[in-house]
Amino acid sequence: MIETLKRQYQGFLDTPQLIINKEILGADFFETKEKVEILSIKDSIEALSKNKYLGKRAELFFLAYLRASTRFTDIIHSFQINSEEKTLGEVDFICFDQLKQRWIHIELVYKLYVFTGENQFDDLTFWIGPNLKDRLDYKINKLKSHQIPLGEHPDVLNSIKSDDIKSYCCFKAKLFLKNKVTTLKPTNINANCVSGIYMNFEEFKSFRYKKSIYHVPDKPDWTCKPETNKHWYNFEEAEERLKPKLKDKRARLVWEKTEAGEYFEYFVVWW
Repeated sequence: MIETLKRQYQGFLDTPQLIINKEILGADFFETKEKVEILSIKDSIEALSKNKYLGKRAELFFLAYLRASTRFTDIIHSFQINSEEKTLGEVDFICFDQLKQRWIHIELVYKLYVFTGENQFDDLTFWIGPNLKDRLDYKINKLKSHQIPLGEHPDVLNSIKSDDIKSYCCFKAKLFLKNKVTTLKPTNINANCVSGIYMNFEEFKSFRYKKSIYHVPDKPDWTCKPETNKHWYNFEEAEERLKPKLKDKRARLVWEKTEAGEYFEYFVVWW
């Protein structure tokens, strides 16, 4: 259990920041570059075992990262902001940055997107979740217009007893293209986020005669890198594991290890 969580945690940390144009988000970037051991992972085991959703697991990994660092103190996670009639929203993280000697607010996002356009990689409307939900442009608009500004809400300032707080966004993502692209140079998104390609089930079937082995990871492992996996099986077993998921209209991640020892990551979609 611990080793599996460490692989998932390290994969989360290593996933690159998606947005490289600060004007799009209206906030500075927060990057997990500091090398910290996941000392508090044991505290998160129960919560992680109850949460299979990638976004929630990412929050718990990020919380463990902040706790393990000596730089960040007075950490507040999931701070709810309420009016008399309804909940206005939730701030992901608030903490005190000992290095910069100020309070900071961090919104965390962890996503997987496929590209449905031709070559307009900077057009955010063409990036969408592998089940054709959760468009990137919608998420950016929500972050910029609602979630990030909540960091300066009076309830937050009263909680930290300060009116000096700076907002950041940690937006990690894995991207999948329809075909391999050798020259991908967008100006708004990070080309290093591209993890592989996506295909439908019929296209995946053409892999039947390749001398490769495969793995269909469960969702909690989607943050991991294929080369960290130890359990592989033949194409036929991978095909059988995919069938019920795709029948239920749920795209799945697939890892491939070639005869030459190369690793590849794909999304097999139902549409």
